[in-house]
Amino acid sequence: MKAIVENIVFKYQTQVLCVGIYLSNRNEWQISLIHARIHKNEINLVSTLENLKDLKEAGQILRHELPVVLHIDGWGVLIKDNRTENSSIPIDNNEFFLKEYLKPDGGGSYFSIIRTDLLNSILEVCHSAELTITGISLGPFNVGLLAPYLEEGKAVKAGKWKLTLSKGQINSMSAEGIENESIYDIGGDKISSGLLPLYATVVAFFSGERGNNDLITKSSDEFVYGKLVKYVSLFSLSIILLLLLLNFLIWESLRNRNTELTFEVSRNEQLLAQLTKKEKELKEKENLVAQYIGTNARTHYSWYADQLSSILPSGIRLTLMDVQPLTKKQKPGVAITYKNKQIEVEGDATTMSEISGWVRAIETEKWVKHVELISFFTQNDQATGHFKLQINY
Repeated sequence: MKAIVENIVFKYQTQVLCVGIYLSNRNEWQISLIHARIHKNEINLVSTLENLKDLKEAGQILRHELPVVLHIDGWGVLIKDNRTENSSIPIDNNEFFLKEYLKPDGGGSYFSIIRTDLLNSILEVCHSAELTITGISLGPFNVGLLAPYLEEGKAVKAGKWKLTLSKGQINSMSAEGIENESIYDIGGDKISSGLLPLYATVVAFFSGERGNNDLITKSSDEFVYGKLVKYVSLFSLSIILLLLLLNFLIWESLRNRNTELTFEVSRNEQLLAQLTKKEKELKEKENLVAQYIGTNARTHYSWYADQLSSILPSGIRLTLMDVQPLTKKQKPGVAITYKNKQIEVEGDATTMSEISGWVRAIETEKWVKHVELISFFTQNDQATGHFKLQINY
């Protein structure tokens, strides 16, 4: 499980810092650095520094969040051929740190060797500079990875080593020192011979070549789990942001719906208020009609006229019938009032007895409550008299 997590973390790592330490002796070092980035399988140099005496001189290039691969060469780093020097290689000796590199022809291996106490002192300096060491490279062997960019069979200067390459692998090597430098064009980047082993170590890192050893396990684990915590945190934050976004969209949708419903309710309340007002006006008019005109056939003018005419004597001629007459003459600006449930009838009759007979006939009607003769008078020169009746119902 740990190996799977490490592979995932380093697979998606797009930047690396290679710190190269060339030992002139135990106390005198030359430090070089390469900060590189990979994008779409193309490695680009971000910045480089050479020939520093102390890591403090590196300044901002020391990015503490980046994985660091340490390349060590020079004094104290031994190169051994196990085919010719097998007896002198301290394979099982804890006082030495070894890295094995297979030969291209399959005939044995090369070993890069450094004393453990010397390596620990170098690691302590790196840790004091807050560098996270995730890999260690010794000697020039990673330069073989750059064979496609170098002329085969021609000597290549890499650090203190003079190398010849054959079929993409180191065919021979010899130590010459670091005085005479050369410049190489690697994919458009100009790389000095002093930085060539560091660049090759960067290529090895992005190619997935990482060796595990007890001296850097803690530092490497801290980097891996630090990145893992960061990825998990970013994933969790993304989930939270997604949930918040969904929550906002749902809330916004509900808010818009609430606004629409509130508008609908407000509009319906206005319509309801208008309807209530209209119903009140209608009720008032119905009451007015019921009060002064009536609500069924028995109170209609025509009905009263039919009832009165059905019992009207032949000698009486009606000239006026007023249902619910005005109490007084109408005047502008004054409310109209009626004589409720009254009928005033006027007409002409030849004799008073005819009027009296009709009055008695009216009083016998079930719908009539009271009949009163208001007036009766005659003109000297006329054969008929004019009368006025008031009928309450």
